[in-house]
Amino acid sequence: MTIVVKKGGKKQAFKPSKILKSIGYACKDAKVSGKKKKAILNVIKPVIAALRKKKRVRTSEIRKTVLAKIGKVSKKVVAAWRRYDKKKAKKKK
Repeated sequence: MTIVVKKGGKKQAFKPSKILKSIGYACKDAKVSGKKKKAILNVIKPVIAALRKKKRVRTSEIRKTVLAKIGKVSKKVVAAWRRYDKKKAKKKK
């Protein structure tokens, strides 16, 4: 089982559904077509498979890898993801 190490050091089980959910929200915010969303999900499936094989992974590594792969398909979705991250960071302050 893959363990995810969060920013503050907290550990939890790897849940691919969280990545897929985030991609769904970013696609909706970026107003990309269903076809483009499918293309993004197809690019992310191998990433998720590779992450499942690791014993431990940092959230920063997951984010960096996922955004790099999404960026090859849609820069708009990456921008939407980053906007959400900024908004979330402001709420925590």
